[in-house]
Amino acid sequence: MMRSSSKKWFVLCTRPKNELKVTERLTGIGVEVYTPTRIEVKQWSDRKKKTLVPLLPSMVLVSLQEKQ
Repeated sequence: MMRSSSKKWFVLCTRPKNELKVTERLTGIGVEVYTPTRIEVKQWSDRKKKTLVPLLPSMVLVSLQEKQ
């Protein structure tokens, strides 16, 4: 028997390149969020920079109760 208070994982679709902002805001209001990321080196003509890139583009995973 499953409890009604058990949490399930859901996928939220976001606008492109806003995954990390959505993660920060949801974490700020107390929602359990998972956004897998990787470090990618981007190169311009004058420099290289390490940036965090989401593995799942336009998606954020959240753990919520069904009633929420």
